[in-house]
Amino acid sequence: MNIYSHSLNTSRIKNLYYNYNTDTKIDIRTILSTNSTNSNLLSIANTGLLFHPTFLATKIQTAGRGRAGRIWYSEPEITLTFSLAWKFKISLKYLTSLPLVISIALSIALKKFGQKVQLKWPNDLLLNGNKFCGILIDTCIEKKNNNWAIIGIGLNLGLPRILSKKINIGNISELLNMEHEKLLAVFICYLIDSLKLFEHYGFSIFMKYWNFNHAYTNKTVDILKLNKIQKGIVIGINKNGCLLLNTKFGKITISSGDVSLRLQK
Repeated sequence: MNIYSHSLNTSRIKNLYYNYNTDTKIDIRTILSTNSTNSNLLSIANTGLLFHPTFLATKIQTAGRGRAGRIWYSEPEITLTFSLAWKFKISLKYLTSLPLVISIALSIALKKFGQKVQLKWPNDLLLNGNKFCGILIDTCIEKKNNNWAIIGIGLNLGLPRILSKKINIGNISELLNMEHEKLLAVFICYLIDSLKLFEHYGFSIFMKYWNFNHAYTNKTVDILKLNKIQKGIVIGINKNGCLLLNTKFGKITISSGDVSLRLQK
């Protein structure tokens, strides 16, 4: 395999992005191969050498990470792996709903390409009930109320061979042959638009869209946290991005944290 055939065209992404969006300047980078785009940008942020919104994409990621330390598998040509570093001038406690905002931005971008995807709390995207996209957010505190969020995204256009026998893992095959640079440029635009709205208005402006597009609304689910299971029916989410669940003990609120949401069989 010639790995150089998998490199992304940085200039092409930049040109497409600035054709779509001229309001926000962003440093767009690509790398042939890396362990993790999130780790790369987080390392730069921790050294104080990140000065502008920065986007980094690769087709060969060898140590991708998911939530709770899980592995995120990728494969050249059939997966997109990229990260966006964005500085917020707000406290970290207000960023707990950021993963939901990112999933909304991606879902709207995918609708541009005719893909009707659904959201799964707190930060997954589903197609035909199967997860094809995951989001991981790392943070770096620069100074009080001046924080970098490193937003990592992995998206399956095809299904990596190592996941071929996994259940509930999917891909968005209709976009498999689309130019990756165009997909990335569109994603950048919608991510930045959503981040700006989030900075100015908080999560409440996104709540109605999320509740309308959540795959598990009014469905019975299991919430797994610290080896404990909470059963209930999903009501929706509140203005803080917390899940509202109807249980036999009444309505409860669940913050994202290290929890897992599963449809009850």
